[in-house]
Amino acid sequence: MYKVLVAGRDESDLNGIRWLLHSAMTSWQVETVNLPGELIGKIETFRPDLLIIELEMIEDEAHYHFIVNVLNIVKPSICAITIEPTFARAKNAIDLGVNDLLLKPISPEILLKSVQRIYRKNHADKKNLPANQIQSERSIGYTHLFLNSDEPIRPIKSFGLKSESVHILPELYQFLKSYQWKRPLFSFVLTEMIVCFAASHDDINWRQEWSRFLRDWQTMSHEPIVIVVQDSNGNEPIKDQYHLLKHRMEISFYIGFNQIIDNRSDRDWRMIDPFLTPEDQQLWVELLAQSDLKGLKKWLYDEFLNLNPPYPDPAIIRIRLTSILAQIRRFMLSNKLENPSFEKNYLQLFQEILYCPVIYRIIEELILFIGQLIENVITRKNPIQLSKKVFHYLEENYANPQLNLTEIGEKFNKNASYISYVISNNYHKTFRGILTDIRIRHAIDLLEESSLSIKEISSQCGFSNQQYFNKVFLKKMNCSPSQFRKKIEL
Repeated sequence: MYKVLVAGRDESDLNGIRWLLHSAMTSWQVETVNLPGELIGKIETFRPDLLIIELEMIEDEAHYHFIVNVLNIVKPSICAITIEPTFARAKNAIDLGVNDLLLKPISPEILLKSVQRIYRKNHADKKNLPANQIQSERSIGYTHLFLNSDEPIRPIKSFGLKSESVHILPELYQFLKSYQWKRPLFSFVLTEMIVCFAASHDDINWRQEWSRFLRDWQTMSHEPIVIVVQDSNGNEPIKDQYHLLKHRMEISFYIGFNQIIDNRSDRDWRMIDPFLTPEDQQLWVELLAQSDLKGLKKWLYDEFLNLNPPYPDPAIIRIRLTSILAQIRRFMLSNKLENPSFEKNYLQLFQEILYCPVIYRIIEELILFIGQLIENVITRKNPIQLSKKVFHYLEENYANPQLNLTEIGEKFNKNASYISYVISNNYHKTFRGILTDIRIRHAIDLLEESSLSIKEISSQCGFSNQQYFNKVFLKKMNCSPSQFRKKIEL
């Protein structure tokens, strides 16, 4: 049990810190003291692992020396707090050997991060037992995960952890090592997951232990993880337990992260056809041709997001999704949707299907991409609607002096020449003429309603310089901007 003593004069502050620590680190034992005369006795009797102390609790020089002496005996980690950022307080903190010095007022987040950092360092500095030895129960090495062993099997509990991003595994591993467990836990870091073993003890509810670990990890990090608790009799060979961990870990593909997967999860995959049936293929052809995004979305949700245990092998699901991607490719080719933007998105979606760790994210990306394709086809069939969208975009972005047809084409996934043709055909003006009209109209509004200088109005309306603005304005209005403003003032 990790013991924390909080010392300060303000009882409401003490209660707030105690509540914060109890909420974030549920396994910690937290006590408080608010009278300077009781501080030394409390340290001696409670013997905390961590002391959170307001330096204003130190009354005088003699009291300070007594505290230093008792701290040298008990040797807790120390997080000091002060309301006076003076040299004297800083020296007190140095002499006490504090791990962190915080200045009031302190946000709960800052205090909690400081305490957790001290806790992790405190446990990381303690001597750990070797990772390939579980007391006298049995020695386990990396080779036991992959090779059969002739050693006699003793009951071993096995667990697995996986982060949504493999880059978080080192941080997760350090947190795991520094965590306070009721029994020794020994871990192996692999490419995509962490495997843990513990000697079997009937008095430990490992699911509760890992639930506590998950809550504490979520307090410290926003990175999602999934945990497999294989709390069986533990008599299987290490290699078999490891393969079963890997299998159960893959269930996170369906249920997502920040979950605990236990023995209730099925050990076998359900068999399904990895390819679309001819009927499904025909349905996809028809729904895409009809631009029926709602129907396609319903089919994908029914097919992939309403699955129940036992689940299909995720590898089979990924193959099935690539079959759908083949139907989308045919749709793109038949509708001449091979522009660079769509090609890039198509390849990204293919990578998502192969490697994304959760199915619902793949389906959402798939629906988003299909929606973009369908919208493109609809606007191509209805160029007036496209021209109105482009015009609205110009109204929203006229102040950008770099606005051009290439940017518009990328925005609407269309060729720049096609954008120019559509908008000119509908408004009987060139793209540049329409944009200039919009800018001059907004410039007139500013000349009439604001006291901005001509230079400022020029900049706010998207003209690259004032001279060009004056030239364009004169051509459109038969007077300069300054002459126009004078006419208004008369």
